[in-house]
Amino acid sequence: MLTTEQRTSLLKLLPSGQVFTDPASLIAYQVDAGGDRGTPDAVVTPSSTGQVQRLAAWAAQQGVP
Repeated sequence: MLTTEQRTSLLKLLPSGQVFTDPASLIAYQVDAGGDRGTPDAVVTPSSTGQVQRLAAWAAQQGVP
């Protein structure tokens, strides 16, 4: 579970519209192709290699898998 601080820092990491944390948006991501269920804490849609690198560094720093 993301803390409030983690959620805030994640929202600042990418441009507006690339990080979703509101419950209504997350419903669409509750099921994956394998049939697993669960509501994610956030969904990110990076659009460049640099953004993926920033996200990976953020996750490592925050201890987020």
